[in-house]
Amino acid sequence: MQDGIFKAPTPAEETVSHYGRWVNTPSAGWLWVPGRVWSPAWVDWKQDEKYLAWAPLPPSVYVVNNTVNVPVIEERNYFIVEKKYFLEPQVYKYTTINSSLSPVREMTRIENIVIVNNTIINKGPAVNIFEALIGKVINPVKIVTVKNIAEAKYTDREYIVYKPVFKKYKNKGNKRFTVKEPKSYKKYEEWKVLKSEEKDLKREEKELKKQEKEKMKDIQKDEKEIKKDIRNNNNGNKKSDDDKINENKGNDNKNNNKGNDNGNKNKNNNNENKNKNNDDGKGKK
Repeated sequence: MQDGIFKAPTPAEETVSHYGRWVNTPSAGWLWVPGRVWSPAWVDWKQDEKYLAWAPLPPSVYVVNNTVNVPVIEERNYFIVEKKYFLEPQVYKYTTINSSLSPVREMTRIENIVIVNNTIINKGPAVNIFEALIGKVINPVKIVTVKNIAEAKYTDREYIVYKPVFKKYKNKGNKRFTVKEPKSYKKYEEWKVLKSEEKDLKREEKELKKQEKEKMKDIQKDEKEIKKDIRNNNNGNKKSDDDKINENKGNDNKNNNKGNDNGNKNKNNNNENKNKNNDDGKGKK
């Protein structure tokens, strides 16, 4: 983008997005460090074929002799988005800080902040990339600066941005100025977390996850044993029922055999009686 600018959605962002630097602390998150030099956007840009990444510039980046030193920024501080979503009004809905999608270290750094005729320009990615993606020409807008934040506004053709003038004054013994200090504040050192403490915290989290995993394994094992016992009990009951059926069947067979024996016995008796009658008949004759 030629002379790209951050479009601030709130009055507060109208200041903190164009002045100062940002630092990402382990305990407090993002903190703004005030500054006096205005820029369209104090960010660093990187890209690859599919993704675009940007990160707020840290306090270690400054302007000397109309040049800006190359920043050293941690990967976790970059916001990553697919290029096709970059022009969306709510672009942060599509961003991620998960560098596994496209590692920032493998991206190419884009020429960033340059100074032309004492004017700071934030170049950023080339506009033709997005024109090709959306299939239409992106028209430039005019940038107008005002000293009163109430006058700041955005239109399709013009961005009216807040740009106050900072002057240095010696306030010591100067009755013309009253210095208003904040009611309370914390030094950056008070926000910092030592790397050793951070490592201990990560180690504890890892151990808790491990214990939770082992606990789940034990629960699954117990559930498996319970299911096995239920299955064995069901098989035992089925076997007992089969034994009873077989026993009853045996009794029936036994009774049938007994009946057959009785039948045969009666049949034999009938035959004996018949033979006896025959013998009696012969004797009478």
